[in-house]
Amino acid sequence: MIKIEKELAYLFGLICGRGHLIIKDKKIVIEFAHKNKIAYGIAHCPRCGELATNQKDEEEESDDLICKVCGNKVPSSTKKVYEQRESTINSLKEEIIPFLAKKFRIKYDIVGNDHLTFLILDFLGDPYFNEIVRLLGNKTGFDSFEIPSPLSEAYHSSKIEFVNGLIDTSGFFNSGSWMPREGKKGYGVMRGYFQIVRNWKMPVNICDYLNENFSLKIQTIDWGHPNMRDQSKIYAWAREHQVKFFPERYKIFRPKIKHKREMFLELINHNEKIVANIEDSFRISKINKGQIKPYHPEENSPRLPIEIKGEHFDASWQIALKLGCRLIKEEYKKAKYRVIFYLTGTDEDRDYSKELEEFEKIRHEKTGEVKENRKKNEEELYKKEKRRIRTKIVCSPL
Repeated sequence: MIKIEKELAYLFGLICGRGHLIIKDKKIVIEFAHKNKIAYGIAHCPRCGELATNQKDEEEESDDLICKVCGNKVPSSTKKVYEQRESTINSLKEEIIPFLAKKFRIKYDIVGNDHLTFLILDFLGDPYFNEIVRLLGNKTGFDSFEIPSPLSEAYHSSKIEFVNGLIDTSGFFNSGSWMPREGKKGYGVMRGYFQIVRNWKMPVNICDYLNENFSLKIQTIDWGHPNMRDQSKIYAWAREHQVKFFPERYKIFRPKIKHKREMFLELINHNEKIVANIEDSFRISKINKGQIKPYHPEENSPRLPIEIKGEHFDASWQIALKLGCRLIKEEYKKAKYRVIFYLTGTDEDRDYSKELEEFEKIRHEKTGEVKENRKKNEEELYKKEKRRIRTKIVCSPL
């Protein structure tokens, strides 16, 4: 068993977040996603200092932002601008490659565009490649990797570097991912998140790893599941999962990608300024009637893993439990009335049949409402597609 030193731990973080192993050629390809060339920071009102966000005014187009407290118009120019592509390339050359080169004998190349940057690591002359492949279970893509177990036995400094690597590839600190909550001295609580693409085990891996190695909780998991996303659009669910957290509790970590580090600090500073002492953390919570989800035709989709395929869910924690989240499982095991606990999120001696009947009634009512909305959306999409085809025919050269 190899010793998981800081450089290797960081590399595992990069790989688990957005890595590909090309075993035949002994290469590792890491994706650094930056959907837009430019990212923007947080805007604060110059009059009262509170959070300002995009205004939603259909009658008047404007680049101005609106203060969430006093209603003052705030120029969008107050937001800090981050050039993501340039920042990523410079950070790779100036910080990440020199850090990895302390341990590995590798050649590298950097390619990409305004939306993606690829770091290609050539391990042909390095002895560690085969062990990396083994510890990742001979899997080849980030959609199937799980966190290697030796990382839970590594030195604390190595564990930190593993999370730094995860942040650099799958961590995002967009100013738009805020909660409408009051802090003690201001409004709008910022969140960071790990964006996990197609991998159903990694969100619970991250949740458990942070809890067991750092005593850190996540805020929630926003699953790319048909019950958890926009019900009126039939395929809107099939996107990434987001493991959300409050950044001020994660100050032990330091991303090496410059713009991510600066955006991370900007979110931390905002939350600390407004004293966002939110106690919310991922756990089994009560399922209120308003949280009951309608049935969805994609609940049996082949894109879902076997553990949850064909099941209906009303809460994010239910999915995590089915996928083996140890944090949720420990709480669930302590329940006295587990069947009712799973249905309602409350550990009480209640009539299960009666509760289930009430839940089912609400689900079916909501399902009927969603079907109507879905039909309207599908009709609108059909009209747009017909217009697109007509436009293409008219504009096509003879």
